Amino acid sequence: MDTNYRTNSFRVLEGHSLGGLFTASTLLEKPNLFQGYIIMSPAFWWNGEELTQSAKAFFTTQLNQEKKLFFGIGKDESTEDFGMRKELANFINVIKESNQEKLLYSHKEFENEGHMSSTLLSNYHGLRHIFSDLKYSDDFISNYNDEVFLKKKKN
Repeated sequence: MDTNYRTNSFRVLEGHSLGGLFTASTLLEKPNLFQGYIIMSPAFWWNGEELTQSAKAFFTTQLNQEKKLFFGIGKDESTEDFGMRKELANFINVIKESNQEKLLYSHKEFENEGHMSSTLLSNYHGLRHIFSDLKYSDDFISNYNDEVFLKKKKN
């Protein structure tokens, strides 16, 4: 890809359900491959929440991960106390407790969305979260000029 196309070194991986499990697993197993992760309705229930246990060890030893993570799930997928929403909350609690200073993460639960319908909103909000630093102020847009833009782009 890099040799045939104009690419950027910032890489994002996203996955839904078992693909969400794969995406989280990639973060833990090969953390240098991607800088952004969109994890949608992940199947963290797999193998007795094995990945959540792996995350505890990872975030304890791999401090200051400079990553952007987004977790999205539909509220109709399960209850807060049982099922996929609870298992996702367990994984996120591991991140919270690890006090990662450079790790930026966001978690959204979508009203009236199920396992298959939450992906569109998760993708949208995930991309907004991961690329939130590209947002320009109204003042910047109103007073736009090429020189200021190029200067901001380099920072």
